[in-house]
Amino acid sequence: MRRYTAAILLLFSVSIFYNIIHPETQIVGLKMEIIMDVIAFSVGIPIAVYSIIIIDKIDVPNIILYMILTIWGMLLLNVFRLALQGEVTLVIAARIFTYISVGAAMLFVTPYKIRKYIVLISTARIAVILSIIGFPAVVWDFIFARGAGGFTRFSFIQSIPSGSVRVPALTSVFYNTNQLSFLLLVGLLAAVWEHHRRQSILSIVQVILIALGLYLNHSRGAMLSAAIGLVIIELGRRSIKRRDMAMIIACTGVCAGITILSISIFQASPIVNLTGRMELWGAAVDAFYRQPVLGYGPRNTGQVIEPYVSGSRLSGKHPHNAFIRMFLTSGVFGGVSYALLMWTPNIHGIQLSDSIDDVIIVGICTSICINQMFEVYTLFGLRIQALASALFFGFLIKSLVRGYSKKLKISI
Repeated sequence: MRRYTAAILLLFSVSIFYNIIHPETQIVGLKMEIIMDVIAFSVGIPIAVYSIIIIDKIDVPNIILYMILTIWGMLLLNVFRLALQGEVTLVIAARIFTYISVGAAMLFVTPYKIRKYIVLISTARIAVILSIIGFPAVVWDFIFARGAGGFTRFSFIQSIPSGSVRVPALTSVFYNTNQLSFLLLVGLLAAVWEHHRRQSILSIVQVILIALGLYLNHSRGAMLSAAIGLVIIELGRRSIKRRDMAMIIACTGVCAGITILSISIFQASPIVNLTGRMELWGAAVDAFYRQPVLGYGPRNTGQVIEPYVSGSRLSGKHPHNAFIRMFLTSGVFGGVSYALLMWTPNIHGIQLSDSIDDVIIVGICTSICINQMFEVYTLFGLRIQALASALFFGFLIKSLVRGYSKKLKISI
């Protein structure tokens, strides 16, 4: 038990460190990306193998299991298909297998080996520490350099328009703002949970610091996701009818999906700047039309949509939407299954929730669903976003199993 927990902690530590040093940085002649991949695989594969050995029974609702098996089946089918065509190397095949195995461990095994309380507390602490580390660079740049990027030891400065003043964007120790925005997103909701439990001044300060960090990070997708998560948590805390909350979550998912699909197809001008996402989504939809059934398999989605991207500014970039990415890599069956996998547990989970702890997990998982509409990470991977998302969804699935069991006992 302790060894498994230590291995999980090591894997998460590696995944966080992965985003601190730029992947193109070379150490002893090797790119940092390659070095971190080797370390992550070295830790992730034993965890997956050990999870298979110690697991006695996969206790998961059948509908969720069918969705996951469909996604994995489409991914492995594409690996086999492209391998026959000579387009997939052994390294890529091993990477896909590792992603699937580690994802399974996070979803079905780890939630039963690590307490949810520890994960939520740790998430909140990491988020507040990362915010505090980044604040000095933002303040220094704002006061002395006026957004010119004068102090970048802890923060790679990006200027945020704020009226007539340009405020530097918070990135803390990371080379990219997206990794920090995710950790601050889930950390804020975890901190809110801790405040509900402790009702202390320190817990309030923690919430404020993380919220300020998220605002200064200037990730509008993460801020929107956090706002939706907070609404769900507040409604759940006020004992709103669970059926009504399930309808709210379902409508949120449908409306968000239709909005993004409409923007992608019709290229309508959005009210807010999507930083190139509108063009990338449109290119991804065009690419999907060319191969809708099986998709393109485990290829670089940036290269897949590149022929449909106009202009060199966005050339080679990923579509920045996890759902669109799954449609591209696993076809219509895998894409639909992934969308259902992400939203169905939240809808059922809020109906079966009987404590604030359950509501918090639903709020976090719903916010992850929204955030994935603007980011490229999925539940399957070795980066911090994928690992943490899979673990939180694992806790949600665990609460579903418990809720179904209670409901069955009551009916009997």
